[in-house]
Amino acid sequence: MSTLTILLMSGAAYLVWAIVLAVQWQAAKQLSKDVYEKYHKDGTLKPTVTKDAFMRTFMRCEGPRFGTHLFAGAIAAPFMIMLSLMIFNTVWALLWRVSGQVAWFEVGELPHSLITVFLYVAVLFGVAWVTMWRYYAPGVMNFRAELRRLNGEDT
Repeated sequence: MSTLTILLMSGAAYLVWAIVLAVQWQAAKQLSKDVYEKYHKDGTLKPTVTKDAFMRTFMRCEGPRFGTHLFAGAIAAPFMIMLSLMIFNTVWALLWRVSGQVAWFEVGELPHSLITVFLYVAVLFGVAWVTMWRYYAPGVMNFRAELRRLNGEDT
C-alpha cells in the first residue's frame, strides 16, 4: 500500500470523525433547546433563567466534549510524533558524526531503533496525558449542580 493511499485513508477517517462530532454537537444544541422548553414548562427552571444561559450550561455539561478532546489529540499526535522524530534523528545524526561515525551509532542499528520506539511511545503518552488533562481541567461537570447554580439555589 502506498504512502499516498494511507494518507488519503487517514484523511478520510479524520473527516468522517469530524463530521460525526459536528452532528453530535448540533444534536446536543437541539436537545438543549428541547430540554429548556420542557424544564421551563414543568417549573424545574426559574423564570429568570435565560435560554442562552441554559443552553451554554447544557452544552458544557452534556455536549460531546470527550469525543472532541480525543479528536484533538488524534489530530495532534501524528504531528507531534513527526516533529519529535525529526528532532531526534537530527540530533542522532549529529552525535554519529561527532563520534567519528561509530558503526553502532548508525541510524537503524539497535540503539537508534530502540530509542526511536521509546520516543514514539513517550510522545503518544504525552499527547494522551495533555488531552485528558485538558478534558478534566474544568472539573467534572454535574448538570444537576449546574441547574441549581442557574436557579440561584445553594449547591
